Amino acid sequence: MCSLPRYISIIFLIFFCHCSNSQLGLTNEFEQGSTVQPTTSAQQESVTETVEAPVNFTITSPLLGRLLFRWETSLQTENITYTLYIWYLDKSNPVIDLTMEDNMFQSTLALHRGIIAKVKTVLRGSNGEVAESNWTQSVFPAPPGEKGTFAVNLECVIYNITYLNCTWKSGKSAPKGTQYFLYYRQEKHTEACNSYTRSETGNIRCHTKLSLHSARKISVCVNGSSTQTTILPYYASFTPLYIEKIVSPQIINISAENQYLLIKWTTPKTRFKKRSRCFDYQVKIITLSDNSYSVINISQQKYLKYPFESPTDLLLKIRAKINIYCTTNKYWSDWNEEIYRECPKGSVPTGEIKLYLVLTFIAVLSILSVGWIISKRKILQVKLFPPIPDPTAKIKVILDFCKENAKEQTILKNKMSGMNSYKQQSWTLVQERPAE
Repeated sequence: MCSLPRYISIIFLIFFCHCSNSQLGLTNEFEQGSTVQPTTSAQQESVTETVEAPVNFTITSPLLGRLLFRWETSLQTENITYTLYIWYLDKSNPVIDLTMEDNMFQSTLALHRGIIAKVKTVLRGSNGEVAESNWTQSVFPAPPGEKGTFAVNLECVIYNITYLNCTWKSGKSAPKGTQYFLYYRQEKHTEACNSYTRSETGNIRCHTKLSLHSARKISVCVNGSSTQTTILPYYASFTPLYIEKIVSPQIINISAENQYLLIKWTTPKTRFKKRSRCFDYQVKIITLSDNSYSVINISQQKYLKYPFESPTDLLLKIRAKINIYCTTNKYWSDWNEEIYRECPKGSVPTGEIKLYLVLTFIAVLSILSVGWIISKRKILQVKLFPPIPDPTAKIKVILDFCKENAKEQTILKNKMSGMNSYKQQSWTLVQERPAE
């Protein structure tokens, strides 16, 4: 019985040694495998080295405000794309981040800030593997000029369909007497502004007429010159749809109907054709007697029915803008105004009088036109188809002439016979008179 614990101890010792050997074997196996590094980063680095990076990466400016990014590669495969990052030298985050298949890209940017760009090649295998090259970088430096001298607060507006008006102020560090000049480009057409004015507050204004009727972006460069320092040019671009100040709508009718004032107007004229639903309107109604007013906002319709309880003289103003349903535009048109005079009791409103006069004029003109056409038609008919002579009419004329002649002969004969009887009576009286 005393030997039983010894056997148990021996068995436990053997089991412990076996487990220790097994653990030792696993540890040795892991240590042997640890000599192989993880494949993810190493493989990616090795794959990256196998893809050729783009070469001859250039940035040029072929047109005002436009940059051309171009690079080359010797890889001949259809599974290549490029990743392009573009940012300004004074900003850390990219302003353009895109993946493309072409080896060139064009964009309109603010060149006075300087541009830096980098591109890499992305190769996709048939089994879904992706390999990327190293980055290739290129820089487009900012033009020469002192910081703080370029134009500030540049704002451009298109008005009256074809005119461009731009305003700006001199830079904070620009010397007094600095002269600024504006150039603009649309598509491939570049022109200089020739008309400048300066206000008392320091605003500089350029006024010019656009040569092209295009929806493409307008690139603007405001350059400057000074005898004291080099002025840094300023670049900006505008979308015509966003900066158009449309032509004011025209009021075409004002009439009073059943204690309502009915106002109608035309659709505003724009540089690019718009539907009626693209406009918002504001109607301002001013009471001339006390200068009180109310402003009514109207969307997508061209009339207003305004309560008109106590008739009085009114000043009506209306303006319009393109609404958010068609484009993003913050500019309202100028106010167009019209005066409405109070009508005396029992009189016809001015709008109705104009309508009656127009209708009366049209009616008279129509009657005269119809009469003239009928008379011309009769004259033409007589010339083309003259009447055929009727012989009975001539015979009737002859018979009437004979009857008149016979009647005259009878009267003459009666007169002659009367005269003969008178002579005979006279002779008889002479013979009967006694001799003295």
